[in-house]
Amino acid sequence: MSELEKALQKFIDLAVNKAIETYIERLEQQVRAWEKYLKPSEVAKQLQISNQRVYDWIHSGRLPYYNLGARGYKISSSDLKLFLNQYYHGELKRRSTIQKLIDI
Repeated sequence: MSELEKALQKFIDLAVNKAIETYIERLEQQVRAWEKYLKPSEVAKQLQISNQRVYDWIHSGRLPYYNLGARGYKISSSDLKLFLNQYYHGELKRRSTIQKLIDI
């Protein structure tokens, strides 16, 4: 393979990789746009725990959230599912409730 062919192949590989990365980023953005977002009180109600416990998780940094200013906090369903699987799958009272959230 000549130097020109090698350079061309490297260029093509880089361009393809960049195109794939861009495509994946766009898909991730679409998924986030379709995702369900919950208020801390909604999380507490679904898990049958106190609002304070949800805020404790948020303030400890274990439960990711979005601060919407005057509109309060929002928690994405995927972040909640991941959090529950990592930290609290065995601790909460209602496993069926957790499973419903995981199945969202």
